[in-house]
Order: sequence, then C-alpha cells, then structure tokens
Amino acid sequence: MKRHVVGLGMMIMLSSGAFAGDIQGEYLEARNADIWTGPCFANGEVNIIGNKATMAWKVTTGSWEGVDLTGRSIVAVVFGNQTFGLGKPVQTRSVLIVDSSASSAQREALISLAKHQSQDMIQHVIAIETAPIAMATGYCDGRGCARLDTRFVKITTRCMHDKDSICGHEDLFYPILSAVDDSYAAYTIEHDFVGQQMNETFSHGNSRSAIIGHFSARPVPTVALRQSFDR
Repeated sequence: MKRHVVGLGMMIMLSSGAFAGDIQGEYLEARNADIWTGPCFANGEVNIIGNKATMAWKVTTGSWEGVDLTGRSIVAVVFGNQTFGLGKPVQTRSVLIVDSSASSAQREALISLAKHQSQDMIQHVIAIETAPIAMATGYCDGRGCARLDTRFVKITTRCMHDKDSICGHEDLFYPILSAVDDSYAAYTIEHDFVGQQMNETFSHGNSRSAIIGHFSARPVPTVALRQSFDR
C-alpha cells in the first residue's frame, strides 16, 4: 500500500498555562567598592576591590516553577576573580543562604530563582546554608533605607546625601548584578560577611556601594514540540 506524506509540521506551543506563575519582590545588593561614583574615584578602585558582593531577594508575592515563594528570601555572597561590572568574563564562588522557614521544595525553587536572576553571577557554589533571613527595603521616606540580617551577613543602608558626592557627577558607574525592574543607589553603613565557607570574611561599610530595587520574573515557558503527519 502506497503511503503519501501530505504534510510535516513542527509546532511550538506556548500559552499562559505553560507558565508556573509570575513572581515579584524586593532586591538588595551591596559590594566592597563604590557603585554610585564617578571615574575620578572609581579608577582608583578598579582591579583592586569590587570583587565581592552580597545579593538578596525577598519574594513579596508569586510562585516559581510551580512553588509558592511568597514571603521567602534567599541571599548569595559572591566572590569574583576581578572587579565586577567591567564587561569582562568573571569567575565566581558563592555561598547561598536560604530562608530556614522554607520547605524543601521552596528551597530548591529559591536557589533556581536566584541563579536565574543573578545573570550568571552565581557559578561555583561552595556551600548552601539555611538561616533565618530578615530583610526590608524602602521603609523610610527617601527609599534609601534597607536592612538585611542573617547568621552570616548583615547590611544596613541609608539614603544618599549631598555630602556623599565626591566627584560632583556621580551615577551608577557599574551595572547592577541582578535583573531588576527599577533601582536606586543607597549609602552602605555596614556590610559584613562572617561565614567561614570561603576561608575569608569581610567588612565594608561607610561607602556608596548599595543598590535597592524591585524585581519581577517569569520562568521559561514549557515548550512542546509536535510533529504532525498526514498519511
């Protein structure tokens, strides 16, 4: 019996039902170098410091990969082999601190979310810790106030003041390390990492080194490939 192939098609099926759900939250970033600065100051720090950062995400609402993460947080402490944000490939080691109130499924989803949002900043994970995470951003009139407190990391920020300008034309000199919807610079009062996982601790306060923002994300949609044959 003769068989005749009339058509061959490939269909990529994308629909709103293929998404696990949108997610929104707060973001806090602090580094060991000034971020809000000008070339007159930054040029003295490039390739000397700026290779350590704390990145923190607090989910205010939504789910990721089908797991509700509302109210849960995750923190990444990242060490790089050079100053971040120079447009060159950077190699990193990270410690992840996952909300101790999260279930096992939520912990996995939080790690996935952080890796997605970090834009390849989270590469070689040295350790994954669980701890209570207290995080709040934008709670003062000027929006520059933020707090992060875990067993391993503590960050406190305030709003920028006129006296914080050194070059006279400061701006966000380096790109933000995470995907964000909006952001603004803040002054870092304290930024301490006391974990021993990297065989190194650090303390970098009294600098113009913090970023506060909001994020929203959507997981990569499920893609179904289908071949259809008419015979």
